[in-house]
Amino acid sequence: MDTARSARYTAEYGSNKTLGQQPAHIAIEHDGTESHGPLVKHRDCTESIYIDDCEGKTLELMKPVKK
Repeated sequence: MDTARSARYTAEYGSNKTLGQQPAHIAIEHDGTESHGPLVKHRDCTESIYIDDCEGKTLELMKPVKK
């Protein structure tokens, strides 16, 4: 994982995202999300972090929501 790039995504896209400002990505719910770095808390109370996979594609790892 490129933590510097993830930190830039977090700083740039943070919790105030609007349509058109997010990087092209897919989101995946992942139990170990916290192990990838600091999470961003969103307006809907979800938490996530952006990372790049081995091919440079952007993934948003979502912390599972407790029900």
